[in-house]
Amino acid sequence: MKLRSILYTVYGISLVVALAAPAAAQGVDDVTRAKAQLEAAGVSVATPCGVTMLTNLVAWNLRGVGQPAFGLLHKEIGHRAVLKADGSCIDGDVTRDPDGVATDYIIERASGDGWDILTSWLAPSWQGPETVFTARNWADFRDPLDPAPYLRGAPPAPATIPPAAAPPSAPPIVVLPSAPACDLSGLQLQIGQLAAGFTEHARATGDGLASINQNVTDGRNEARPAIQALKTVATWTSKYVLPAVGGWLAAKRVG
Repeated sequence: MKLRSILYTVYGISLVVALAAPAAAQGVDDVTRAKAQLEAAGVSVATPCGVTMLTNLVAWNLRGVGQPAFGLLHKEIGHRAVLKADGSCIDGDVTRDPDGVATDYIIERASGDGWDILTSWLAPSWQGPETVFTARNWADFRDPLDPAPYLRGAPPAPATIPPAAAPPSAPPIVVLPSAPACDLSGLQLQIGQLAAGFTEHARATGDGLASINQNVTDGRNEARPAIQALKTVATWTSKYVLPAVGGWLAAKRVG
């Protein structure tokens, strides 16, 4: 009887293992495929956020019709990350945001069972199911987010093109008012009269100077005989008169 019980037990375990093996293999394939998708988008699983993005992608790929068949485990503390709908993610160790999830744990909605999808060295895995935490898993179940924002990566920032410099403005065109027409004939007549006046004045001045020069010359000519006579008188006086007067004075002083 005991032997039969043992045989039934072994058979049951074998049946469970046989049924679970294909499911586990399929789960590893799902994780491997999702990891390749993530790496193709340039996202590494070497960080808590990268692992959480991978877990979210696996759950999204396994979603059912209407409601996702798999989801994430909500966690406010512990090893977690905060993944947002816009594709951004924050390591749970550096934020107090309560909207975090377990990094590599996936939950089946129908059964509440959970699986770890990575080994400690970050290789694809499908460890489970964990059946002892179904109540917790149902209570903290979170639907996966659409992974499109982080799969396609952040769109490149548009290149900043400096605005084209405005062409230099042309200098303003200054239009000078036209000078009013004027008759210059009167001015020319006045200039001519002034020139004639200056010419006549110069001629009269020249004549006056010539007359003065002539008078000076004539005066010199007229005074020349008198001057010559004075020179003669002075010579005779100094030669004859002065010695005689000098002798007379000397004789008188002696007598």
